[in-house]
Amino acid sequence: MIFGAEEHIGRWSRPEPGAEHYVDWRLVDGIDERLLMKSRIGMARSAGRAGRVAVAVVASIVTAVGAGLATAGAAQADDLPAGTVSIDAGGTGGGAFLPDSFFTGGAASANASGSTGNANWPRGVAHPIPQAQWNDYRFLETGYSVPGLQPGGSYQLRLYFLEWFWPKAGQRVFDVAVNGEVVLKNFDIIKAVVDNGGDGCFLGIERAFDVVADATGTVTVDFHRGPADQPAINAIVLAPTA
Repeated sequence: MIFGAEEHIGRWSRPEPGAEHYVDWRLVDGIDERLLMKSRIGMARSAGRAGRVAVAVVASIVTAVGAGLATAGAAQADDLPAGTVSIDAGGTGGGAFLPDSFFTGGAASANASGSTGNANWPRGVAHPIPQAQWNDYRFLETGYSVPGLQPGGSYQLRLYFLEWFWPKAGQRVFDVAVNGEVVLKNFDIIKAVVDNGGDGCFLGIERAFDVVADATGTVTVDFHRGPADQPAINAIVLAPTA
């Protein structure tokens, strides 16, 4: 199982010669965590009030491996073909990403968890994007109508989701429709992460669909309220496939 950041934030930091302790996974975005577990996993137990026991899991990472992680947390989007449209939902954009554009409805929000999580973990995200785009999102019922595409052109639509607010599955469940057709029914971000082998905490999930722009060169993406809370989306990418 791959863990997110919430369970691993600074509970034990006693140094060990020749190694560095990283309790927060923020430096391993996009990298299989098993590559980093070079020395050992230690478990420290301490009795808490009322007889409760707190368990801290500490990854003891050799310095030689840790030194190669200086830029790992700043994962960049993969090489995108000309004509790709990338939207930072709820955010101000940056790099290849436009500021939040072409939407109606909803409200912008941002990560207030205090952690960067492990957004680009490889089991959930096939096409990594920068951390800045994960940190923002648009929530509530929202519709995107993305213009300027090739009329009748084929695209891969990539939708990026990360749950920064709710801690458990079943607390945010919604539908997504593309060009009027439902492609995700009762979609639960945390459940999708768990189904991919994660613990659900602060891990990204990507969903990709083959779509065709209409005669005006537009693709529509609508986020509809489902059984629990409100929809949320972190980023949208439309990449030409032909």
